[in-house]
Amino acid sequence: MSIAEIILLVIQILHEYVCILVMRDKAPMQQAIVDFAQDHEQDWYAILSCGHTQHVRHNPPWQNRPWVLTQTSRSEKLGMSLACKKCDQDLDLPTTKLIDDRNA
Repeated sequence: MSIAEIILLVIQILHEYVCILVMRDKAPMQQAIVDFAQDHEQDWYAILSCGHTQHVRHNPPWQNRPWVLTQTSRSEKLGMSLACKKCDQDLDLPTTKLIDDRNA
């Protein structure tokens, strides 16, 4: 690897870290609900526009979402935004992937 390639790689890594630090101070990533499904325990989860999923359980008194119990109520929530924890976690991925890609 040449000095120029190393410098370019360092700049890319620093840029990625700066982007991660900036995004951590922002509000959680909001994604629209596009559908619902049930897991193996029959708990409901939302399918988000980003492709990730998030449980939307009704488990009083801890989680109070009676709207998940009926098809009509769930349909009314389509398009509603939820904070996608997985999208936020994706911002925290390590930069070693850049290095791996360059060596491949």
